[in-house]
Amino acid sequence: MHGIRLFKEIDELPLVPDLVVALIPAKYIPATIEACGKFGVKRMAIPSAGFNERGEAGEEIAALALKYAHQYGLRFVGPNGLTIANTANGLCLPFVPAYKLQRPRCPSSLNPAALASVCGTA
Repeated sequence: MHGIRLFKEIDELPLVPDLVVALIPAKYIPATIEACGKFGVKRMAIPSAGFNERGEAGEEIAALALKYAHQYGLRFVGPNGLTIANTANGLCLPFVPAYKLQRPRCPSSLNPAALASVCGTA
C-alpha cells in the first residue's frame, strides 16, 4: 500500500517491533497479545474500547488480555484511550504520517477519496 509492505500476521515480520499498536476490536486483543508475546514483542499500545466498561463479557476479555501480558512479560498502555504522546521524540499515537502521501489522479468528475476513523466500543 503506497509502497509500504504489509504483513498479515505478526510472526511474518522480519524483526520484532519495538512497539505494536493494536487498533482492533476488544474481542481480538487477547489473541493479539498472545501472538505478540510469542513473537517477542514487549510493548503495546491498545486504544480499543470494550473491556471492563462493557460489563461481565468485557471483564473476561480484560482478564484474558492481562493473563497473556503477564505470561509473556509484555507491557501495554490502554485500553480505551488515546495511548501515548511523547513530545521529546515525536511519537504520537494514533498515527499521523510523517510524510505526505501522493494522491492518485482522479478524473475531474470524481472527488479524491478520504478516510475518517474513530476508535470506540466494539
